[in-house]
Amino acid sequence: MPDVHAAKPPKTARFWEGVLDAEYPMVELVRRLPSKERARRDLALEIVQAPERVAEAFSRTVAAIDGYAVEAPFLVRGEGKPEPTVHEGQLRVIHDLSLRLKPPGKLTPVDSASVPGVGHGDLDLVYLERDPTLTRTAKADRPEDLVEPAAKLKTDLLLAAPDGTIGVGEVTIGDDRDLFSALIRALAGLALIATPAQIRRVFANYVTPQFGLPPGVAPKLDIVLLTVPRGGDRNARLTELDVLARGFVPALLAQSCIAAIVRQVTGIRAALAGEELALTGRWIERPALG
Repeated sequence: MPDVHAAKPPKTARFWEGVLDAEYPMVELVRRLPSKERARRDLALEIVQAPERVAEAFSRTVAAIDGYAVEAPFLVRGEGKPEPTVHEGQLRVIHDLSLRLKPPGKLTPVDSASVPGVGHGDLDLVYLERDPTLTRTAKADRPEDLVEPAAKLKTDLLLAAPDGTIGVGEVTIGDDRDLFSALIRALAGLALIATPAQIRRVFANYVTPQFGLPPGVAPKLDIVLLTVPRGGDRNARLTELDVLARGFVPALLAQSCIAAIVRQVTGIRAALAGEELALTGRWIERPALG
């Protein structure tokens, strides 16, 4: 009698088959991140061994979204509803950070010059929008015959650099999220706005004339990871996931399809000074030249 168990592919192989067979693999990868921290840590340990698989998922996602062309703004979470309440004097949840930003607001780390590899202005950011769903259109502007992608993903922040380079920002705050999850979500979000049509959409609706790049230019894109430090009772598994993410960034940027699109990945620390956000640059990674 044949050993049916011996014929089964390894668990990791089945995982990647499920991700890469999806229409939007990076969105599927985000969906498959476990909610329980131990399981997420275990999966992250597998993912960091396969940057080429993440790159394949990224490339396939960019290809899948290529036919999606809409001129109207993105749907924003909570559109038409009252804004949530900000916790006074605290950064407890993600909207405590995002609601303290007003577009087009500047986010400039106070210590950019002290971050290794960072030149003047390299960490300067402009906030454009919060909680945009990158595959959905604002209800008031949605054409009746529009067929939107099955995949649905929002990013915490839509950002730009002063030269007009656009990007996505993901926030980790307290025990709300770890840096590894934020990195994967940011990479998925970037894949969904990396096409010429989506870049034109951002320029048309969010990028003001103050930016240096004219409409129609398809620059490389940025990933920004904003971290609000955890308190004294830091979760060890979340900390381990943070470390895994930081070490995984260079491996991802070494993948040609990611390096062709991503200009830089930046880590920034956020805190409050009174009721104002105080940002400090932590690190920056760019694809190797050549």
